[in-house]
This record gives sequence, structure tokens and C-alpha cells, in this order.
Amino acid sequence: MLRVTVDLEPHGDRDLARTIAEVEIVNVTASRLRSSQDYAWRVREVKTSVLAMGWLVDWRREDGPMTLVAAVLDEWQSGRLLPFDNHGHPRPPEGMELSTEELWRRHDEEREEDA
Repeated sequence: MLRVTVDLEPHGDRDLARTIAEVEIVNVTASRLRSSQDYAWRVREVKTSVLAMGWLVDWRREDGPMTLVAAVLDEWQSGRLLPFDNHGHPRPPEGMELSTEELWRRHDEEREEDA
């Protein structure tokens, strides 16, 4: 899992810094042999309590984690219900039968059990 917090430092003052959002991303690729990967993501805005969830499909892993975060933020801002695959078709991750809400609920439950 990749978790990134977005902090705001007013006027560059670290003493006034506060977290304004958190981005979480998990790999949900059905086959590890694929050259591209599928992900579930969620974005939480702290002040407004906005929670958004979605999918990112056919992402090429050699692009690096910060490019992945940028791709998730782009997908979040797009407002699409389904992301486009590498053929330009809207679709959920390959073999995924869970909704994003159910996937994240199960993920959170497993994390709580491990704690």
C-alpha cells in the first residue's frame, strides 16, 4: 500500500503546517505477470471530510510511485465512474467483482485485525 499525506505550510512556516489530505493506493492486479497494474485508490480531504474512491487500470509500474500518485489525483479530478484502460475503454480492474467501497472496507478490517 502507498499512503501519501498532503500538508499545507502557510508561507513556508513548518510550525503552521497541517495535513489537508491523504491519498491511499493499493495494487489489485489479478495477475502479477502483467506488464501493467491495476489499483484501487481513495482520497480523503481532512477539512471537508470528502472521501472519494476509484480505480486506476493499466498503469505501467516502471513510472514510479510519485507518477502513480499524480495519476490517481488526475483520475480523482476527472470525476469518471470508471477509468479508461490502455485501449481507451472504460472498465474496472481485470477480474474485480468488488465495489471500491467493499474493497476498502475489507482492507480496513484486515488492517485492524493485524494491529
